Amino acid sequence: MTRRHFLLKTAAGALSISAPGIRRARAAPMSPLEAELASWEEFGWHWTGSPAQKASADWLAQSASASGMRCEVQSFDIDLLSVRSCLVQDEHHRAVGLPVINHGTTTAVGISGKLALPPAEGDIALLALAPQTRIEQALAANATSASGAAYRAVVIVTTGAAPGLAPLDCISKSMSLPVVQISSEELPWLSAAAEHNQNITLVADFDRDGGTGQNVIAVKPGLDPQATPLVVATSVSGWGPCVGERGGDAVIWLKVAAALGESPPQRPVVMVALSGDELGGIGREAFSNHFSDLAPHAIGWLELGANLGARYSTIQLEADQSTLGDLLARRMSLEGLRFDRRASAPEMASERAVSRVGIKASPAPLFHLPGDRLPGAVDLRVLGLLGAACAKTVVEFTQA
Repeated sequence: MTRRHFLLKTAAGALSISAPGIRRARAAPMSPLEAELASWEEFGWHWTGSPAQKASADWLAQSASASGMRCEVQSFDIDLLSVRSCLVQDEHHRAVGLPVINHGTTTAVGISGKLALPPAEGDIALLALAPQTRIEQALAANATSASGAAYRAVVIVTTGAAPGLAPLDCISKSMSLPVVQISSEELPWLSAAAEHNQNITLVADFDRDGGTGQNVIAVKPGLDPQATPLVVATSVSGWGPCVGERGGDAVIWLKVAAALGESPPQRPVVMVALSGDELGGIGREAFSNHFSDLAPHAIGWLELGANLGARYSTIQLEADQSTLGDLLARRMSLEGLRFDRRASAPEMASERAVSRVGIKASPAPLFHLPGDRLPGAVDLRVLGLLGAACAKTVVEFTQA
């Protein structure tokens, strides 16, 4: 068995993800929207570089091509986890975990020492973090004990809204500190061990193998080839099946492509579906490096963010006053959608000259969890209305 196959086997146990390619029986026929989401779910775990992510990239490219887009799949180099052993244990408990790929490794024996709740003295720090936490900030704030001594390793118990392992997104910068993520179901015994400064063993024995991620780039030429283009971007990779987190974004992206096929735009439209978001945005970096002159020359940039259509989430429109932002707000209102509007996020500042508009939703209860799948992950009615609003916005904006 290869190490990469061992990774998938280990992940299936740790994340409780069922094998891809199995469609659960449903009592009623599926709507076209639900059928697209079911296709997305069947691919499996959408980690960048995984077979599922490669298959979904091909699916997006083929579907957009059928709508008359010129498509290509852009590959870029990544590191893939190749796990031999990843666990946390004491005399009475043993929990299989998931290492953070850009952090340090241990030997097969691992690191043993006293578990502590920062800033208490100890060898291994215990943190409980929600899956949307910025991991680099949390680790920087809890790297040392009150005496100033550095912890030798970190255990992160992921605290999603439901039980399970909900991995945090990585940063692209490499760190030497070993970090292991553990399911929230292990929190009681780990908390007790940290409170009493008990000894535990942490193992993060893995390699980083070379692999590739895939971005899908689809272009619809404008009737006026000299007009400045509109960019429509989304991210389509993540931890686990991520039907609510990323599947809704993918089908809205396809809805926009289909609308452009029916109503050819005056100006060109560049659509990109990015992988690598959970690995520090490396897919976005690869796209930007390859199309370095696109952002400053685009007339607008519509970002389809995470959790669009996810059940129990709140829609958020991030847009300064602009034609594109006002148009999307109007279309969403006409569709009967409720949303919060706020100024563009700081990370959009570099693109404000080209009217950057983002739409996303707050993390839903199943965010980053293995249960982020049909039928419970998505509000099909809301997703359909969002898709209609985004498609009509892009068509209207590019006709001018």
